[in-house]
Amino acid sequence: MTIADTARFVRADGPDKVTGTGRYVADLTLTGMLHAKFKYAGISHARIVAIDTDAARSMAGVVSVLTAADVPDTRYSPGVADRYLFAHDVVRFDGDIVAAVAATSPEIAMAAVEAIVVTYEPLPLVTDLEAALDESSQLVHRDWKTYEAGETVQGHNLASFSSLERGDAAAALADADIVISSRYVADGSHAVPIEPRGVVAQWEGDKVTIWSSTQVPFDARAGVCETLGLPTNRVRVIVPHLGGGFGGKCGFHFEAHVAALARAARRPVRLLFSREEEFRAPDRRREGMIIDITTGLRADGTIVARTGNLLIDSGAYIADGAFFPQLAAMHVAGPKIPAIKINSSLVYTNHQPSGSVRAPTAPQSCWASNHIPMSWPELLVSTRWPSESSTASTPVTWGRPARRTTRSACNAASTKRRQWRDTAKSCQQTKRLASPSAGGRASACRPVPMSRSMPTARARSLPAPKNVAQVLS
Repeated sequence: MTIADTARFVRADGPDKVTGTGRYVADLTLTGMLHAKFKYAGISHARIVAIDTDAARSMAGVVSVLTAADVPDTRYSPGVADRYLFAHDVVRFDGDIVAAVAATSPEIAMAAVEAIVVTYEPLPLVTDLEAALDESSQLVHRDWKTYEAGETVQGHNLASFSSLERGDAAAALADADIVISSRYVADGSHAVPIEPRGVVAQWEGDKVTIWSSTQVPFDARAGVCETLGLPTNRVRVIVPHLGGGFGGKCGFHFEAHVAALARAARRPVRLLFSREEEFRAPDRRREGMIIDITTGLRADGTIVARTGNLLIDSGAYIADGAFFPQLAAMHVAGPKIPAIKINSSLVYTNHQPSGSVRAPTAPQSCWASNHIPMSWPELLVSTRWPSESSTASTPVTWGRPARRTTRSACNAASTKRRQWRDTAKSCQQTKRLASPSAGGRASACRPVPMSRSMPTARARSLPAPKNVAQVLS
């Protein structure tokens, strides 16, 4: 069969997109449709003393204004039920929704939002992952012990916890020829789809139809039913063309807010996020992490043990992140290491909530667990993973088979190692480590600090090392 004979594959949404006839949520208009805007907390941690909506309700063109007092008092979340549709008594991050407005134009809705006056009593901020777990630190969720958590392990600002253990890691590290301890810090980041979020809701009798730019319409429907107290046969969720999501649009987000506005106004309501809101309000973003790893190796480079302590920034709410600690620990544990002990904690803070974005915790954890310190040229040519059947080892190889080593090959390899070393220094990923050549067994190396403000784009694995002969091939 030639290429010409091969049947063409046409994406179901392809013709609509390339011809411009496809409709996204922002393209939808309904008769009598109103425009929604949210009142955000504007402060990362505070107790709500009072909310005054009188000025907003009296404005011409404003049809509906809602707060927590206007919707069911239901706590929800797919993992741990730790939040409400509208901030209840406390705001826990800057993007917490305090009120919502539906008006005849986006401009009037925004003016009404600005007319809402919220009185706060500021509370201490919780922003440091390590300090947050201290029993003396401020609680992000004062009533966490009353939450419906199922099997999720929780504690003081601890949203979820997981531990992996095999063999005697402490003994294996004590017996290792080389011990390397490193610290990796990765900032949070956003999925940033091209299309900001949008939701349209329209009621017909006691049934509501919702058009949403969600990746998971059934989760969105379940969230609306749970928070508004509706049976599933009265809620229909339709996803028009989706302008990207990358995990950030998974789950249930703002569909119930818009549905509640539409029910109160008795007219269709549309919510369209600005780019600023897309960064500010959603509860699905790439989580920040602090990863401490200690790895023990034999003199020939075989990895014999690893311990780790992982801290994952949950932000103000857990969203769908209850399984993140287990996933991160699995990545850091690596393949077939005989002795491991990894503790992994998801930590409540007053940051924006984290959630499922493109393999949650995986890029950060794999970057840390696969990194070989550039100050150990001996390990660049000999690092080995234990085999599946025993502690015997098989070298990890990259590229083509090794060839005969010549002086020029050695010079080329030396130059390449210097380039790796320089790259590592410029990225601030290594510090000088103690040489194992003097005393046979090296003491634990100093941690490898990284700037907390380091751009996420730089938080990636370095190029895979090659052995001396393969550099030339």
